Amino acid sequence: MSEPQFLVYSKPNCVQCKWTKMKLDKLNLEYKEFDISVDPDALAAAKALDPAYVSAPIVVYVGKDATATDHWAGYQDDRISAIDQRIKSQES
Repeated sequence: MSEPQFLVYSKPNCVQCKWTKMKLDKLNLEYKEFDISVDPDALAAAKALDPAYVSAPIVVYVGKDATATDHWAGYQDDRISAIDQRIKSQES
């Protein structure tokens, strides 16, 4: 089993991307970032999650079993906080 983490598909000068990464950093949640403006494979992976996602960031939460358990587009503070609470409750 791997540790829970987030995948953040972002692009430069994206305010919501910046806010998302700041929130993850504030909560000490690990994430891996992919720049969809220069990485066509990352862009394809992000679009494969849901073709309706048309704005960055696209965020994927990968649970302990290494499967994507949640994903969304845009900055969603409440969603990140809820996942953080789930992670912390599983650790205790």
